[in-house]
Amino acid sequence: MATINDIYGIGPSAQKSGKNEPTKKLNLEKDTGKSESVGKKTATKDTAQISSEARELLNLKMDAAKYLDEVRQAVTLNDLEIDQIKTKIQQKYYMDREVIDKIVDELAALPSFAIKKDE
Repeated sequence: MATINDIYGIGPSAQKSGKNEPTKKLNLEKDTGKSESVGKKTATKDTAQISSEARELLNLKMDAAKYLDEVRQAVTLNDLEIDQIKTKIQQKYYMDREVIDKIVDELAALPSFAIKKDE
């Protein structure tokens, strides 16, 4: 019966080395041309740059999470309340001038409502 190494053609050079073999240290070449051992600690700081597109995507993700939370906490109407509104629409309740003024006043009082002024 053939072993996996025989089937996939893994030769002795790709197999694990024995424990008695000495390990080799890797040398890294820096821009200065000096070589330093991998084992030595160097005083470098890692930095990351975030593109403007990534920042915009992060802002959009945060906005979406905020709006999703608002939707989850929103008050929903039950079937009875929806039927009452439909009845008021059929009776043209919302076409009364006093009702329209009241709705406009309540909308204008909302914190997110802003009137754009022409400058």
